[in-house]
Amino acid sequence: MTTFHPPCDHSLTSPGIFYVASFLVFAGWNDIGYISTDISQATPHMTALAAKGIKLTHYYTQPSCSPSRVAMMTGKFPYKNGLQNYEIQVTDEIGVPLSNKLMPAYMKELGYRTVMYGKWNIGHCNTRYLPHERGFDHFVGYMCPGHGYSDYACGLNAGVRDMLQGEAKPSSSSVAGDGATSAANMTYNWTTGEEYLGIYDTTLYRDKTVEVIFSGAFAWLPLPSFLYTFVLLWRCRLCAH
Repeated sequence: MTTFHPPCDHSLTSPGIFYVASFLVFAGWNDIGYISTDISQATPHMTALAAKGIKLTHYYTQPSCSPSRVAMMTGKFPYKNGLQNYEIQVTDEIGVPLSNKLMPAYMKELGYRTVMYGKWNIGHCNTRYLPHERGFDHFVGYMCPGHGYSDYACGLNAGVRDMLQGEAKPSSSSVAGDGATSAANMTYNWTTGEEYLGIYDTTLYRDKTVEVIFSGAFAWLPLPSFLYTFVLLWRCRLCAH
């Protein structure tokens, strides 16, 4: 997790929060350069980040996607919501119960605009479960456990493409002087991400992340940013995520 102050705007007193979750699947302990015994040159960017940051060498997490995200977004053990050992599939009619307030909703209460790019995978059975209706002002990403890097096709022969973009915006009359607004005065919209078809998704999320940080995107909400970007990288060349 990284904090930053948006460039060229020194009027914001709260730090921006930039949370990047990057998972390298099928990688072992010795595959990361700065701790490797034989391939120290393997991951120069990760090594540089580790040198400047805090290295967490002992931690515990769930062994699959949905339970890990449930824990992170709710702040609760996954079994509290019955999702401790199940990965939500594209056709499932379940999700994190709406009785849970998720992390981005708390951030909004603290005066942050909230943006997410990447993998959701904690429920999409109706629109109320989508990211932009659960606390994120803006979202581009996918719902299912994995999809093709450029064609966005779901795995398990589901026969569907999975890329969505959603936005929660206040009505022009409901924005207070500090940019805050209540959920009751929000307008929610979503569309398919068909316009991105063919773009390598890791590149898509990277470019959108940079845009939020450096270009003053979403000027209608002049607040410090909470930005969550999830990127999943497979170590095998023939796999889709």
